[in-house]
Amino acid sequence: MATQTEIYCMLKVTPQLLSTKVEIKVDYGENGFIALAGNELKDENEVVKKFTSIVDAFNYMASLGWQYVDSSASMGEFQYIMKKLI
Repeated sequence: MATQTEIYCMLKVTPQLLSTKVEIKVDYGENGFIALAGNELKDENEVVKKFTSIVDAFNYMASLGWQYVDSSASMGEFQYIMKKLI
């Protein structure tokens, strides 16, 4: 059996109705979702991270070792695949 060398997640971004804010969810697969309601995310120390845009969220994920792979859009939701070497 081959050793796994990378893991993947998906950022799901949905614009908020009548607002400039977006809702961001991180899908880690079997480990579930982490919702970034109001552009906030709790890090591993339960410290809340706030983002002003999806670019801020991308920069944060990059600082954790995640790399952009691909993206798509469907029915107003944008999906960004990211990977991380393990």
